[in-house]
Amino acid sequence: MWRTDDCYYNDPSDMQCHGYGINLFLPQTATGMGLPDKTDKHALRSSLASAVTFNWKMMTRNENFLQMQECQREFLAVRPYFLEDYYPLTGTRNTDARNNWLAYEFLRPSDGSGIVVAFRHAECTQDSIGVSLQGLDDAASYVLTHADTQEQLVRTGRQLKAGLGLRLKDPASSLLYYFRKQ
Repeated sequence: MWRTDDCYYNDPSDMQCHGYGINLFLPQTATGMGLPDKTDKHALRSSLASAVTFNWKMMTRNENFLQMQECQREFLAVRPYFLEDYYPLTGTRNTDARNNWLAYEFLRPSDGSGIVVAFRHAECTQDSIGVSLQGLDDAASYVLTHADTQEQLVRTGRQLKAGLGLRLKDPASSLLYYFRKQ
């Protein structure tokens, strides 16, 4: 199911909200990745779905092919997570407000791995937020890897359910954590 044509109007917050809400009901959707001049990870993460059409103009001087390749690699890495469990981590009220955070989790109970995707909206003044991960084994240890910095941390399921601190220095930015049960 193509979830919206709004992807062509270049509002990442709208795209984030579309995915956040529709994944509760229809996790198998498709959308496009913004306007042709957007090849960064924030644009990709804003458009995450089980299928994504990359709408890039390949013949312009400003295109960054390395960024395009990195976006494609990240999409292929997260795509399998759309097949199992989804948890909205920042509630279901005011998800379209431009002054808040939006974060969600995909969990694959089949192999104990998952992802956390978070967005700090453009008008949000808070540079950090705490979220409680869901569906984890309390006694197990999990290795979390920050996709952009490759920094790792190890926490128990119980600790992650109690809270994981997320920090983004800049408004209108995103982060992605991969996690795996040890």
